[in-house]
Amino acid sequence: MILTALASLWAIRLQVKLRSARHRVKKLERESLAAVSEAQAARQQLESVLDSITDVFVTLDREWRFTYLNRQAERFLDAPREQLIGKNAWDVFPEAVGLAFHREGMRLLKEQVPVEFEEYYPPLSCWFSVRAYPSSDGVTAYFQEITKRRRAEEELRNLSQVVEQTADSVLITDRTGRIEYANPAFLQLTGYSRGEVLGQTPRLLRSEKQSADVYADLWKTILGGNVFRGVLINRKKNGECFYTQKTITPLRDERGEVLRFVSTDRDITESKRAEEALRRSEASLAEAQRIAHLGNWEWDLRTNELRWSEEIYRIFGLHSDGATYRTFLEAVHPADRESVMSAAEAALAGRAPYDIEHRVIRPDGSERFVHEQAEVAYDDAGQPVRMLGTVQDFTERKFTELALAAANEHLLRVEVEKKRFYSSLLGAVTGGKLHLGDSPLEIPATGAELFQSPLDPSGNYAPLRARLLEVTRGSGMDPEVGDRVVLAAGEAITNAIKHGIQGRCQVRRTEDQIIVRVSDEGPGISPEALPSSLLIPGFSTKLSLGMGYTLMLDLADSIWLATGSGGTVVQLEHWIRPEEHPQSSIEDILARF
Repeated sequence: MILTALASLWAIRLQVKLRSARHRVKKLERESLAAVSEAQAARQQLESVLDSITDVFVTLDREWRFTYLNRQAERFLDAPREQLIGKNAWDVFPEAVGLAFHREGMRLLKEQVPVEFEEYYPPLSCWFSVRAYPSSDGVTAYFQEITKRRRAEEELRNLSQVVEQTADSVLITDRTGRIEYANPAFLQLTGYSRGEVLGQTPRLLRSEKQSADVYADLWKTILGGNVFRGVLINRKKNGECFYTQKTITPLRDERGEVLRFVSTDRDITESKRAEEALRRSEASLAEAQRIAHLGNWEWDLRTNELRWSEEIYRIFGLHSDGATYRTFLEAVHPADRESVMSAAEAALAGRAPYDIEHRVIRPDGSERFVHEQAEVAYDDAGQPVRMLGTVQDFTERKFTELALAAANEHLLRVEVEKKRFYSSLLGAVTGGKLHLGDSPLEIPATGAELFQSPLDPSGNYAPLRARLLEVTRGSGMDPEVGDRVVLAAGEAITNAIKHGIQGRCQVRRTEDQIIVRVSDEGPGISPEALPSSLLIPGFSTKLSLGMGYTLMLDLADSIWLATGSGGTVVQLEHWIRPEEHPQSSIEDILARF
């Protein structure tokens, strides 16, 4: 009984413990599920945060395999993360090897230290700011695309260099005129240091040599958002005054409000002093130097008074009893009067300089040629107030020019007649066998072309000779006549190769003729040399083609020749049946002379 009771008691306790254990297991299961759910929620929240950031965020293991990429990485790399997870970064982006991406990454793993750097990635044409950290699993990295910032920084550096190195003075002020920046050219010009001008206003340069109205107009202009341009007289730190060509440009914000002013100055002191010295000095010395041995005149446009030097009265043949613009126009040749008035009007309007040649009719009826030049002087308002000019009588030179032109025209006619004479002479002494042309276009090109070929500069005439013989044989020409054709062509070809360049041979045939045309781009023969070259038996000119004209005239039935500085064309014409076209030999023709 006792054992049974103990067993029952033990069973009851065992059931209680089992029930308690089951309860604890269920509790642990609930807590585990809650922890897993919380972990999943935390992971989802982390991924959501990482996907929402604008930086590219990636994690990699120690073998440089991608383990995570956020959405920005997918968008920037234009690839879903599923394609990149597990792949080696250097295999995916081999161009990064050798750049800071690779160098700094290797250092990070080796030294287990964070790295931060900026690098340009050529395949994407982008700059990146990279922050990477070692982790127990590998590497965590943030990539921020900073191309716009880098370009802006580069543009800013370039602009800064321009402003720093420009020869013009540059000031930047706030809207109240407080100086925020002064470039080295400004400091060098004024003698102030940068510390002495920053925070000051440009008033420290005021010389008090200009009225307050000038500065009132300046401020009214720039505060209205307009660009001011003008000349100011400023004072340097040492008290010396200087002239400056000033331009002030307002800088606006996005709403159009003026925030700052940029002022540029160019030192024009020397040019202003020169202008003032010119105005103070007498202009007569400069005019006398410029118009030595010429007549000079001055026309006051306000009073219409015209003053002439004595030389102009002499040129115009008038007495020194005063001149007016009407007097001047009446002396101008009627045919030139309109062009003279137009030239004066254009000069006064600033459209063109007054520089004209015209004729003058003296009271005695004689005609003179004159050359006039003048400059227009303006007042401070930019209105023309007077003209200063010179008159040069170049009648004798003009007559010489006309005579020279007439002589040149006469020489041209003589040359034309000379060419005609040479052509007639050559035709006469050769019995009409030689025809001289001014250009290859005058040489008739009749018949059908059989072939043409460039001349071999080495002088190898054999292939061309064979083709020419074949043409003569095929035409039914007597072999002896055909040999004459080949021999005459050989003379022309040999000399074209010897004394010319770019030689060619063309062979044509009509119903009763074989025509051989040889051309080159050599120096040619002057027309004056042709008669002597042709009239001396056996002569072969060294100055031109080097061909033996006497031999060629004897071999060919007719020759056309066009020669000059651009080269020579020789056309040899042979009757296929010469017995039907009897001619005198060249020896018979020359014997008549």
